[in-house]
Amino acid sequence: MTAHAPAKISEYASESVTRKLVERARAAAIEPAAIVFLPGGEVRILTSAAFPAAPRDEFEALEAAGKLG
Repeated sequence: MTAHAPAKISEYASESVTRKLVERARAAAIEPAAIVFLPGGEVRILTSAAFPAAPRDEFEALEAAGKLG
C-alpha cells in the first residue's frame, strides 16, 4: 500500500486578478491600504480601519480618550 501526500496548492492570484479586485474595491468606495496574498489564490484587501493609528504623544492619547475639554 502506498500513501500519497495531498497535493499542495501553492498558486497565488495573478496580477490581472489582483488589479480587478482593487478596481472593484475602489468602485465600491473602498480604498485599499494593504493587499494580502495567500496560497491557493486567495486575496484579502485591507482598509485603513485594519490599522488603527496610535497616538503620537500623551496629548493625543488624552484627546482620543475624551479627557480634554
